[in-house]
Amino acid sequence: MKPTRPFRRRGTLRSIAWCAALLGAACGRPGATGQSPPSQDAPAGTAAPPASPPATTPPGPPDEPGKGQPPPRQVNLADVPWAVRPGLRIASLRARVPTVDRVVLVPDELTYLEAISEWSLAGRWPVLFEDDVYAPMFIRRFAPAEVIRKPASEATMPEGAELEAALLNIVAAAWWSGQIDDRSLDSSKASPEAPAAFAAAEWTPPGVVITSIRDAAWPAALALAADRGQPLAFLDDRFGTPNGSVSLEDWPRLRTAVESLVAAAGYPYRDLGDAIDTVTIVRDLPVKYVTTDDPNGNSRNATTDGLGRHADDSRWAIVGSIFGDGPRAVYMSMCSIFLQPQSALLFDTYPDLAVWSRYSMDKPAARFREVGFDVIHTAAPASTAAAWEYLAPGGLERDLIFVNTKGNQNWFDAADERRVFVHDVPILNSPAVVHFIHSWSCIAPANRNTLAGRWLERGAYAYVGSVHEPTLAAFIAPELLTERLLSSVPYLVAARVWELKPWRVATIGDPLMTLLRPAPRASRESRPTTGEDLRDALRRETPLAEASGDWSKVLRLINLLGLDALAADLYDQRLANHAPGETIAEALGPLFRTRDAATLFAAVEQIPAAQLSPARKDLLWLKWLPALGSIDDPARLHLLRAHIREPLGYVDACRLAAVMKRLGRRDEIDAMLNQYEADVKDGYSRQLVRRARPQ
Repeated sequence: MKPTRPFRRRGTLRSIAWCAALLGAACGRPGATGQSPPSQDAPAGTAAPPASPPATTPPGPPDEPGKGQPPPRQVNLADVPWAVRPGLRIASLRARVPTVDRVVLVPDELTYLEAISEWSLAGRWPVLFEDDVYAPMFIRRFAPAEVIRKPASEATMPEGAELEAALLNIVAAAWWSGQIDDRSLDSSKASPEAPAAFAAAEWTPPGVVITSIRDAAWPAALALAADRGQPLAFLDDRFGTPNGSVSLEDWPRLRTAVESLVAAAGYPYRDLGDAIDTVTIVRDLPVKYVTTDDPNGNSRNATTDGLGRHADDSRWAIVGSIFGDGPRAVYMSMCSIFLQPQSALLFDTYPDLAVWSRYSMDKPAARFREVGFDVIHTAAPASTAAAWEYLAPGGLERDLIFVNTKGNQNWFDAADERRVFVHDVPILNSPAVVHFIHSWSCIAPANRNTLAGRWLERGAYAYVGSVHEPTLAAFIAPELLTERLLSSVPYLVAARVWELKPWRVATIGDPLMTLLRPAPRASRESRPTTGEDLRDALRRETPLAEASGDWSKVLRLINLLGLDALAADLYDQRLANHAPGETIAEALGPLFRTRDAATLFAAVEQIPAAQLSPARKDLLWLKWLPALGSIDDPARLHLLRAHIREPLGYVDACRLAAVMKRLGRRDEIDAMLNQYEADVKDGYSRQLVRRARPQ
């Protein structure tokens, strides 16, 4: 039986005026997931970042409207520790090159190239591929004054060496302070080479970016090189997939290739604290490699920890990696460049005993609060599995996520020794940086059924976790990590035990991502661009949808703009019980974030099972997980049973078994559990299933 709801006649929607009123109130203002600093006009000139960057203050609340940042105090890089220097360089970059208050969406790689080519020392702004997951998530958090959709370019996409040359030209042009008459992708009309542009801007690159134009992630490499002022190098050799391992034979070849490309850039790199202290590899690369010290061949170390080292294993750089398709890789790069964390979740399952207490998050919670962070801190014994389930039934909105726990690649132990499974990684409503002290979480980061894979799919843009059993000492304690972060040490640099030999902790993301104080943005009028404002597109499409009854385009525009409340209202007034299932499916995210479990349930009922993706099944389950004990409607039980999540289907089945017992349906439990018997492979799981069966 479906729950009843009031039926609203089509005429009750105020069509264009309804959308226009909400747009006027909502577009360009801070969303529920972030703060938009006040805008100010960009400087008229194109002043370059100085050779000596300013000192930074710890991240804190945005400045009051109408007030600018205090003038930066100049420091000599030689006077600060090596690990702080890359962060200070990024701070100087953000202070001198305005961020324009807009987001640009593009449909393809060629249009992306043209959009990034508009970046200069006079201003930059986020550019993302238009998709239904990562672009809306970024926009909700960034809360821009305008979202511009660029039409597909009619130019010819360069290929091979011409494409590589075009990328290098764009990097150089982004840093050239002189006049560039032609910003086209024609490599015969080259701008000054990047080293000359960096020198003219008095900029010393803090790192090198390595990619391959044969890999779908290369657009992210372009953004990181162009924004951070880093040499861009190309490595086309294949070493395996992200879930695999670099072979014993290929490992020396990979190390040599990476160091050779960095050396060829022409900047000092051999010591920590010289020019090049980071390397960002943006392409498919195995997260781990086979080591020579294990005769059985079972040991694996993290690839990002093994690279950037000399023959004696001393470090010369900190390495991060970004992989995946173009939309997600670019999203990760834009988050690293343009977002400033202001909130944190600290979930600590370790007991206050012996060595575990050194990883306490009490002091990090206090320190983050001191500098203005909004902090959720849950410590043992309160950090139970139930506490995790109740954490975010409408999605998690935390910029930093630190978790201390133990377990395996697809589950972790809560403080009450109950397991939290990979299915129950929270939905991220906004982008997040994740630090996961745990064993095996990152063994296969391209697999959504591992903890790292699920966090990355959810929208984590930086992740630190282990590829094997690392022992606790492989991780930096949260207290030291926090102090490093608040001292302007970039996240992936801060998360490393610098003196440790190559080991098992992987660092995924941009190694130059640094916690910075939110700064005023430049007005969109200061740096005009071409394309259609999505608000104008929404006004255009609304009367067409009213006439045709097809609201799919309007809903997509609302989702892209990050207007969840408007999308939920549209569902109530136009979609519920009328729209096709595929259109209603597009409303599930906003309903999950803004409405109760019953409303989400009613929406899912209208969607054919084949149109409910694994990610959308997670929306249903994570919304209902805290409320399973209240289910008294067999229809709800039936729907959840029809959407049990696999693999590890026995976990959801065991949860439903408790409901079935309460509803007098014990005779159905054994048959349900038997369907997932093949997934039950350890003692804990067998005990879980045994307890779920009728007694």
